[in-house]
Amino acid sequence: MSKTIYESDYSRELRQFGLEHLTGESCAISLRILYDMSTEGITLIEDAFSIKIDRQHTPKNWNSLVNGNPAIASVRLSRGQVKDLLIYGLAQRYKWVTVVSGIPLSSGSQYIRSWIYVTNNSKDQQERLELIGKSEWYSGYRVYTTFDSQPRQGLENVHAWSNRVR
Repeated sequence: MSKTIYESDYSRELRQFGLEHLTGESCAISLRILYDMSTEGITLIEDAFSIKIDRQHTPKNWNSLVNGNPAIASVRLSRGQVKDLLIYGLAQRYKWVTVVSGIPLSSGSQYIRSWIYVTNNSKDQQERLELIGKSEWYSGYRVYTTFDSQPRQGLENVHAWSNRVR
């Protein structure tokens, strides 16, 4: 399966990983967005940022459900953190996660747009990279993938000499 996720859908896509977008109005400087979290959302944040969250002392959730599961806490995340969490969550489900950013050459616009392309199929991935190279956009991309030959636990690499994960 392959799909494209546009920047305007990043917050909506986080629902499947236990984070429900609530509002951007909770941050006085409009830097962070308020999310409710289920247990799965807390686990995603802990894994992605290599931190441990004390679940007894998290801010109380605002609503009752996140993607059908009970919300147990809330958090404010920057747009960069939202994108990073989405990439991390998608990388657990797809072989290739390609993040593309670009400016349309013909429009004269200087607004940078961003989207994420995910697939488990190597042929689809190769075709997508060829399309990016031929597009009407001045763009760059970054591919996130795991290598089957590399020792790891989940998305954590295992250190070759010590067998240590963290």
